[in-house]
Amino acid sequence: MVMDIGLFGTLRKLKVTSSSLRVDDDFSDRLNHHYSGILLLIFTFIISAKQYVGKALLVLEHVNILSKNQIIIYIITLTGQPLQCWVPATYTKAMEQYAENYCWVQNTYYVPFDSGVPKEHSERRDRKIGYYQWVPFVLACEALLFYLPCILWRLLNWQTGVNFRALSRMALEAQSLAQAEVRARAVHSMASHVHDSITLCGSRPKNSGCCRRIRPCLQQALCFLCSKRHGCYLSYLYLIIKLLYLANCAGQFFLLNAFLGTRQGELFGIELLTSMLSGRNWEESGRFPRVTLCDFWVRTIADNHRHTVQCVLVINIFNEKIFVFLWFWIVLVATLTGLSFIAWTARQLVPASRTRFVVDFIKLANGSSGGGGGGGGGGLRRGEARLARQFAEEHLRSDGVFVLRLMAANAGDVVTASVVKELWSAFKKRYSNCVYDSDIV
Repeated sequence: MVMDIGLFGTLRKLKVTSSSLRVDDDFSDRLNHHYSGILLLIFTFIISAKQYVGKALLVLEHVNILSKNQIIIYIITLTGQPLQCWVPATYTKAMEQYAENYCWVQNTYYVPFDSGVPKEHSERRDRKIGYYQWVPFVLACEALLFYLPCILWRLLNWQTGVNFRALSRMALEAQSLAQAEVRARAVHSMASHVHDSITLCGSRPKNSGCCRRIRPCLQQALCFLCSKRHGCYLSYLYLIIKLLYLANCAGQFFLLNAFLGTRQGELFGIELLTSMLSGRNWEESGRFPRVTLCDFWVRTIADNHRHTVQCVLVINIFNEKIFVFLWFWIVLVATLTGLSFIAWTARQLVPASRTRFVVDFIKLANGSSGGGGGGGGGGLRRGEARLARQFAEEHLRSDGVFVLRLMAANAGDVVTASVVKELWSAFKKRYSNCVYDSDIV
């Protein structure tokens, strides 16, 4: 009972302190670096436990002091061995253990039951299956590859001065606090931080001479490195990170092909679907064989004797399910990431889309505060509409709108509308001498 209370308390703590409200990426990014990474680490733990924990506990089974410990025996039965071989009755227990250890280390080879065992050693060597020992390491490597773009993004996005961690904390406060004054202070802090970041980036000294003439050309090719002052550093960097996520998904397919030994020019999942559609039993295709053969030599004084034993790769039952699921999971992640990249490209590279986003939130903020200056439910006057376009394109610019979009996607429209209202009010004070029409747009 005490253990259950401690477990649920830990889970609640993890839920509260999770990074789900971190406003520096979207769901497709978290699907790559967070959910895919956790999934791969779980698979790594399962395979590692099957391979190494079961073998270690099997050794403990033969220790006299633990031979009567029912808990150890139960765990041994639960985990089992990754490989077990059928040996002749003349083998002793030590010989059987040696054969299984040797076959696990030196690989086995697959021959269908309806085919004869090859006599040539070279042909047996060509049929060898040598991936199962490396599965935990490959899965852990894949988890790291899914997380690398996120590391790169968080190493580079701070150069604009936008502190996404601080924005996450303030957004959480603004969402959870009921007092209007405390909530208003959190919103004001978020608006001030966004305003200071985009203002400082926009006030960098301009280059002169030949650098000023060369800069527009460099900006087109290396905009994510040289366009902080132009307000599009974050936007372009984020799109490049999206491309890295896509490149990682594509690389994962080739990694699985190379690791599993799929026929050249054919993806593992496509081969699987082809087998299923053609009516063949894909479980007996030889990709994850359950029953394999193993050769080992025993040195004697007179000569070396070769022994061939038949082994059961129990671990392949897990490997098969994991890699089949993983392949289709990568397809899903790649599809959602590609759609997200297209959506973000359209949002950030089209000026009209950026302006419409800002104007919509200004109207939302005006409507929630009881109307927009006599304009009937949050509408903008014509003069204000022109000023709003200037506010979006010249003041916020691409990076400011990008930060607000991420905030809306993670913290919600209410918090984002409050921040936009603060920024909009501060911007209008600088243009208080503008004359507005009475027309509503």
